[in-house]
Amino acid sequence: MREELLEKEVLVMYDIREIQNFIFRTNKVKDIVGASRLVDGILEKGLTECRKALGFAGEELEILMIGGGNAVAIFQKGELAKKMNRMLGRWILEQTYSLQLAIAVVEKTDHYMKDYRRLQEEKTKVKARMPKVHMMGALPIMKRENQTGLPLSETITVNGKKIPVSKEVCLKRKALENDLQKEQEKQIQFDSLVDEKGRDSMLALVHIDGNSMGQKIGQLMEGIDDYQVAKEQMKQISHNINQSFQEAYDFMKQKLLIWAEQTEGESKGRIYLRKIIGAGDDVTFVCQGRLALSLVLAYVKGLEGKLLYEEDGIREEEKYGFSVCAGIAYMNSHFPFSEAYKVAEECCHNAKKRAKEEKHKVDGKIGNWVDFQICKSIHTTDFEKDRKKQYQLADGTYLLKRPYYIPFDRPELKRYAEMDQINQADSFALFREIMYGFENGKNGLAQSDLKELRNTYSKGKEAMDTLKTFLESRGKSFPMECFDGNGIANWYDELEMLEWYEDILMRKEDTGCSTK
Repeated sequence: MREELLEKEVLVMYDIREIQNFIFRTNKVKDIVGASRLVDGILEKGLTECRKALGFAGEELEILMIGGGNAVAIFQKGELAKKMNRMLGRWILEQTYSLQLAIAVVEKTDHYMKDYRRLQEEKTKVKARMPKVHMMGALPIMKRENQTGLPLSETITVNGKKIPVSKEVCLKRKALENDLQKEQEKQIQFDSLVDEKGRDSMLALVHIDGNSMGQKIGQLMEGIDDYQVAKEQMKQISHNINQSFQEAYDFMKQKLLIWAEQTEGESKGRIYLRKIIGAGDDVTFVCQGRLALSLVLAYVKGLEGKLLYEEDGIREEEKYGFSVCAGIAYMNSHFPFSEAYKVAEECCHNAKKRAKEEKHKVDGKIGNWVDFQICKSIHTTDFEKDRKKQYQLADGTYLLKRPYYIPFDRPELKRYAEMDQINQADSFALFREIMYGFENGKNGLAQSDLKELRNTYSKGKEAMDTLKTFLESRGKSFPMECFDGNGIANWYDELEMLEWYEDILMRKEDTGCSTK
């Protein structure tokens, strides 16, 4: 911190770096879940404990905003901030062994938005200057952990046996043990999610992220200089984000529970998903693969009616409503979770890219989109190129129609209804309709026919047209032509997902995605 700031009132921003990498550095599910528990609310816990240790009074430190590994605070003097920064950085290292804290400090003035912009600029500079520090690996004479390269300095007990692990893994396992002690039954449920063979060994890692949240918040805070007004507004915005996305997750879980009770009869003895990250609008969870798409639809449905902001008590859903994009990585239980997370992130990014195209927006508003990928290769170097290599055929046709638009299905709201209309060709409602036709045999196609169609798609348009003509001569029908006018497969996605899709939203009114 610059010397001239030590005696001045300062605004400080904290940002924990690379939380996702910390969580997914290992491919062991228990370590991933333990890491997620370890970082859950870690900045809030750290500030509270360090504040207590330093004996700061209320007027010496005021926290303006906190959540998702980020916080903004006002210190009465820069000297107090310096003490906090040193202690907090050390505390986080002691709790996690490897997480780093980026800290930006600027002088506080009477203009909140100007200060906040300067703080963001300073944070960008700080993160650009910060070297990526890696903890010292094992020396040649030491035993080391295969995946992290860290020395085996600790031991944990697994099934009565002592297992050597690194300090980082030890901390993650302790966090998991503390979580299981609070809710002991979850251990059985968690094991049933990841260990059962057969169809339940097919898992999905789902990453959901809010659309344009920073831009929306910036627009709401634009022109506000008074700190008291800004604090109240940010408090409401932060509360609305956390509550809305948590309620959407709870809604999704409730729909899953209803489905389990009605169809599986296992809701008390099983769990079908496990949250990994839940930081505001950034949510990641692991679930049984067959449920992933339905869970995303339920999550979107759970956000219905939730608002980022209420202006003078007036609810304007079309103006302040949320939308999200989701990415799903499907995998077998032995597939590396760290690689699956990268694929899910790339799918989410691809969905956002499609959502932000002007032809898919209405008055600048972005809708809900989802993309998904079945993980076949352990290493994905370039998502887009790898997809083209796998799904772009020699005759120029392309097998994937995804990502898909998830309809609002709110005809009473003009802007939402217009967005549903312009994205009808990319709507997930069409995917569901085609999937239902295949699953229920409405087209007269047997399972063997569907598998043959899926395999023939990869041979190109001519081979597909030949097979389609043959099957039609046997009295079987198809939802539409094999390829559209742009050479994109009309229903390859459905054929590829036949073994990976189960609809937990059994009633039309629950889907937010009705079929016609």
